[in-house]
Amino acid sequence: MQKKCMVIFGAGAVENAWAPILEAISEDVGRKVSEEGANSVFANYVFLLRWHWAIKGRQPVTISNNVTDEMWNKSFTEVDRRFQRIRKLISEKIDLHQQRKTMAARRGILGALSRIDDSSKFYLVNTNWDTCVDNLLASEGYDGPSDGRSTRHIHGVFSDSARLYLPSEMAVEVYRDPVDSRAMEEVQGSVIDAGQASDVVLFYGLGLSPLDSELSTILSAALAGGRVRKIFFVTRREHMKTVNERIHLLLGELSGSPDVKWLDPSKL
Repeated sequence: MQKKCMVIFGAGAVENAWAPILEAISEDVGRKVSEEGANSVFANYVFLLRWHWAIKGRQPVTISNNVTDEMWNKSFTEVDRRFQRIRKLISEKIDLHQQRKTMAARRGILGALSRIDDSSKFYLVNTNWDTCVDNLLASEGYDGPSDGRSTRHIHGVFSDSARLYLPSEMAVEVYRDPVDSRAMEEVQGSVIDAGQASDVVLFYGLGLSPLDSELSTILSAALAGGRVRKIFFVTRREHMKTVNERIHLLLGELSGSPDVKWLDPSKL
């Protein structure tokens, strides 16, 4: 019987994956930022949008005696404008970097896939907004999902900036168009189905950050079918301890816990 393998790619699968994102955030806030700084900006935008929408229907606004309804509405409009702007900036920067080939999929991906039975059917999941990994795998002849569609981008793709899913967001947000939420949930559901039908799962460059708790929940559900017998995770040695702990927390009390093996990307 043909084995099935789900492969999930994170930022570590792409060289200079953060470069366009940091450029976009730095342009937005007017100062140079680190990866941690960028994640703080993302989390702040998401919090502000949730907060504004939670209070939007509450008139008059009672947050503070010094805040008028007019001031609040103006603040909401500005937050929404900047939220849309940052997604557009990110998309533009990724597009530019891919055109200039200043970011690229790591060749170690092919080495990692070679560790899995050649006859396996691959289900490819990308958590990145860029298409560097997609392009590499397509050039090497790796199949996408069984329905013939391209690699699933669970957090959106740069070519559709309006549907970029930022760190700390959820698929269903009060400020998100319900049509977009349903589209995201359909992708999430397909990932769960694929994971439950897989014999092997490969995580490449995925840090399982606490900011992506919804992703962790989806992956936990994907592994809950009890079919997965082996998990490979590819991450740099200095990240191994943290990622290993997160993967085992992800597995929780699953019955028939799979064998978990670390692969050093420098040796692939």
